[in-house]
Amino acid sequence: MKKILTLSLVAGLLLSLSACGPKSDMEKAWQEAAKIEKNMTKTSFPKVDYSILDYGAKAGDSLFLNHDAINQAILDCSLNGGGRVVIPAGEFHTGPLTLQSNVNLHLQEGAVLKFSPDTSLYLPQVLTRWEGVDCYNYHPFIYAYGETNIALTGKGTIDTQGQKVWWSMCGARHYGWREGKLGQNTGGRKKLLRSAEDKLPMQNRIMTVTDAMRPQTVHFYNCKTILIEGVTILNSP
Repeated sequence: MKKILTLSLVAGLLLSLSACGPKSDMEKAWQEAAKIEKNMTKTSFPKVDYSILDYGAKAGDSLFLNHDAINQAILDCSLNGGGRVVIPAGEFHTGPLTLQSNVNLHLQEGAVLKFSPDTSLYLPQVLTRWEGVDCYNYHPFIYAYGETNIALTGKGTIDTQGQKVWWSMCGARHYGWREGKLGQNTGGRKKLLRSAEDKLPMQNRIMTVTDAMRPQTVHFYNCKTILIEGVTILNSP
């Protein structure tokens, strides 16, 4: 009995020590994370709002695309020193958006950005990165290149409607792909990865429509000082 009790105490002590070690390491990791976060440059914007309604945006009309109005509001906001471009409550159908420096694209509660499934709207291709490989591909739904101090915030929703056309391009039958349909599995993905292995110049890494390489929902490429907070993203491609 004494031997069993001794073994039990030793086992308990070992378990206690093994639990303490990882916990201590975890605490150190969180402390280090807090230091990193503290030293990060945070986004900051002038308290100036640009409503997309002032640029001709219309809610609730599926035949009216709002990307021209929204992109113009973003451009004006950036050129005038920055602030918030506000998407008010309502459903706004749109094509691709390009964020500029010092702009916070803010979706108010009840706002929905519903992106068109018309793939031609996301051309011409832009410089992007797909599975870690730089290339020219479809314009991401919300994109920025080389910008600084940008944000995507609010309690609104971004719905890319990926299920309508983009999902099948992954090449999986349970997402709707069938023989004869465009899909990255028929060569596009292999083509891109091979271009990186062969060190093909960037200007030659142009993914075409037949390559069926789906765009990203949000892609901030080569950007600095970024905040994405609060928004809900649905049906990413």
